Amino acid sequence: GTQADVVNNVVYIGSYDRQVYALNATRGSVLWHFQTRGRVLSMPTLNNGVVYVGSDDRNLYALNTTDGTATWHFSANGGIEDAPAVVQLS
Repeated sequence: GTQADVVNNVVYIGSYDRQVYALNATRGSVLWHFQTRGRVLSMPTLNNGVVYVGSDDRNLYALNTTDGTATWHFSANGGIEDAPAVVQLS
């Protein structure tokens, strides 16, 4: 099943309906959503105002935590089901 991450009272979750959601953790209201072309089984990873999440559509997405707009995406060789890891390179 899908997994979620909670930061600053916002729940970030992927769904079988091909969406990534940002929900208010207290009320459960939808703050924003972003649609991919495949199920979102990956647990979102948050870092510096960006939500990183993979999809069955073979893409890794970087979404703005404020409004859910895609900053960029990366096309992989297969569906992405694991949580992305963020590493700071120096």
